[in-house]
Amino acid sequence: MPSKLLIVEDLTLLLMDDASGAIPTAGTLYYTQGGAVLVELGLAGHVRVDEGDQGLTGIRVHAVVGRPPEDPLLRDAYKKVSEKVRGVQTLLIEIGTGLREPVFDRLVERGTLRRETKKTLGLFRTTSHTIADSAYKKALLEQVRA
Repeated sequence: MPSKLLIVEDLTLLLMDDASGAIPTAGTLYYTQGGAVLVELGLAGHVRVDEGDQGLTGIRVHAVVGRPPEDPLLRDAYKKVSEKVRGVQTLLIEIGTGLREPVFDRLVERGTLRRETKKTLGLFRTTSHTIADSAYKKALLEQVRA
């Protein structure tokens, strides 16, 4: 089993169809991935919320000063949060937009996903991702169901 993955990586794997690699919610994946990263930052104490501090875009999220995460993906998100206090809805988009490929890259590097590039009609290059480590995903599903 690979080293501990981030919540966003596990969630991306859970959303993927095993056979095709497609993600049914791909159109709104940035919300899902942004939320997973915010949760990870919150659980690790890098960000905080104040239930009484609500704006038009939801509860406002604050970076905990001097607590940047070690992980580069989380550190990038932390930097966005630390730029200024914003509502959670705004941050979901700010953080989630552009996460798809970096998350896929990390999963490929860890051997959890397989990347395949081919040409369609001999002209168009397409890239697909499929599960390479089905044992990890199976264990993850069992953990979620427990």
